[in-house]
Amino acid sequence: MRMKEQQKLAEHYLNVSKYYLRRKEWLNVIRSARYALQLKEQICKDGDSVTAETCFVLGCAYCECVVPSHTPSEDWDKAEELWHKAKEIWGRLGNQVEVGTIHFNLGHLYVKRGDISRVREHWEFARDIYKGLGRDQMVQHVEEQIADIPSIFEKIKQAEAWLNEEDTRLHQNDK
Repeated sequence: MRMKEQQKLAEHYLNVSKYYLRRKEWLNVIRSARYALQLKEQICKDGDSVTAETCFVLGCAYCECVVPSHTPSEDWDKAEELWHKAKEIWGRLGNQVEVGTIHFNLGHLYVKRGDISRVREHWEFARDIYKGLGRDQMVQHVEEQIADIPSIFEKIKQAEAWLNEEDTRLHQNDK
């Protein structure tokens, strides 16, 4: 396959993966984005905007979906790896808005992992990038999230306590 055809095919599979992303069909996102990424890596070893966007989309799927043969931690590790790759490419290409978006998403990943200091670190970094770019609406959104960090983690603790109570109750009923 010629390089130009391979590029178009990679872009096609990226678009397919974004379609599945909007529909929250995580395994289909993973399948199509992986194929796009394989094609792109054959053409461009350093990565380009399509490679970065594919890594971003694939990272989103791994963050939200647990592949049946994986643990959540394995998928989250993969999401983090892909997002860092996208961040490196977008940083090299000068796309700071996308770098900020990666930091914002990494914050959400650390919410799932329960790491409050990393959540704050990434959200503050995203906020600072958006401030530097004059993206006031994005700054406001991130600042609202930062202010809500204690509440987010309190809700997680409450949910875990409720699940533990339910688990205990179910085990008592089994006896």
